[in-house]
Amino acid sequence: MEDKNKQEQKLKQSSTPSLTCENLPSLLSSFVDTFVDFSVSGLFLPQQQQPEPQKQKPLQTHYPSPDRLVAIGDLHGDLDKSKQAFRLAGLIDGSDRWCGGSTTVVQIGDVLDRGGEELKILYFLEKLKREAVKCGGQLITLHGNHEIMNVEGDFRSRIAALRPDGPIARRFLANNVTVLVVGDSVFVHGGLLDKHVDYGLEKINEEVRDWINGLMGRRAPAYCKGRNAVVWLRKFSDELAKNCDCSLLEHVLATIPGAKRMIMGHTIQEIGINGACDNRAIRIDVGMSKGCINGLPEVLEINRNSGLRVLTSNPLYQNQTKSYADGGRKDSLGLLMPEHGPKQVEVKA
Repeated sequence: MEDKNKQEQKLKQSSTPSLTCENLPSLLSSFVDTFVDFSVSGLFLPQQQQPEPQKQKPLQTHYPSPDRLVAIGDLHGDLDKSKQAFRLAGLIDGSDRWCGGSTTVVQIGDVLDRGGEELKILYFLEKLKREAVKCGGQLITLHGNHEIMNVEGDFRSRIAALRPDGPIARRFLANNVTVLVVGDSVFVHGGLLDKHVDYGLEKINEEVRDWINGLMGRRAPAYCKGRNAVVWLRKFSDELAKNCDCSLLEHVLATIPGAKRMIMGHTIQEIGINGACDNRAIRIDVGMSKGCINGLPEVLEINRNSGLRVLTSNPLYQNQTKSYADGGRKDSLGLLMPEHGPKQVEVKA
């Protein structure tokens, strides 16, 4: 009997994580994350009555071409990979402070889900936005389908914090845009159809913000739901270029004055950032999060005078063009390798 009790005691000890100096930081970090999540949700700490929302200035949908424009794909809760992407583009220093000068950065959405550090990324991006403005730059964040799903309450554990007019939604998401035009580049998480353009890009941005601020009920606007929604569309992002509807894309771009290309996330590109439809469709979701395919970070750079370039952390690509197993290459997309210092390559016009 005594031996049996000893065995049961050993089993309990082996199945219970011991508190040591080595695992204390991770346990403490996990506790803090959980406490903050629940506190912000109002489940631990009582929430104060929110004042009536003041009239906000319109969201800016159109921006002129900057000297340097950087586009970053889906982050999905992976803080380390997020920082790697920003560092790859020379946007943050070793202390994670903005060092990108006057660069304009667009993050294409889907910060939430799949990884466990979403709240940390939201604070990280919020901090960088403030620092960028002080240096003459800017960081613009878009809504992805996962932001829309969370606010709409598709995930029950998120309803309290991310519901329309919820504390996280109001603080971190309300001022995201859904569609953005910077110079001759159109940014959207999934894609645009002509009906979206006809409806009005500015109108879409304003209505989504009003919905997140709790002014339009609980259901997301119709253009944010379904396979043809602005945050769900995949007509131009299929990894097989032949499956992309290039004629439709050309028609849509023709309805947006000055637009030459549409830059999208949402659909993971295992081959990395690439272009289709004569580079009218640029697909930048490389699945970098550990919760996706743990892809190596890549970002897109658009310079006023030298066109499009891909900045990659993949050590395999040390030539001027990025080759794949099937012998393909990124047409008209130059490659800037960070190893041993950036090396500029010739880019086709």
